[in-house]
Amino acid sequence: MTRRVRRVSARGRPDVRPAAPSGVVLAQMAAGLPVRRRPALRHPPPHSDRPSALAGAGGAVSEEEAILAVHLRGLDGMCVGCRVWWARLVPYPCWQVEWVTSRQARAVTARFLGVRA
Repeated sequence: MTRRVRRVSARGRPDVRPAAPSGVVLAQMAAGLPVRRRPALRHPPPHSDRPSALAGAGGAVSEEEAILAVHLRGLDGMCVGCRVWWARLVPYPCWQVEWVTSRQARAVTARFLGVRA
């Protein structure tokens, strides 16, 4: 039997806001982000199509090390930062990490075989 705990505001009325999905909360905890909700932003972030760690750069990140430093895989293999950023109920795969990993593997293989890029 599952019980839901309803938060009570300071005025004594029940909090009618929906609770955060459990996947988002777990991803926030894994990434070390604050779990408490904040009010909605008045203005959207400057680059809403990218995670905040990459948005400050002002352009596309092409260096593999920079991408891997920001995109951390969770226990299920999904990118923790992307999942928290998009706050999806359905897991959103991070294809950037797949691309970087395959690119690095090709570079290592090419170096091993003596092929110049």
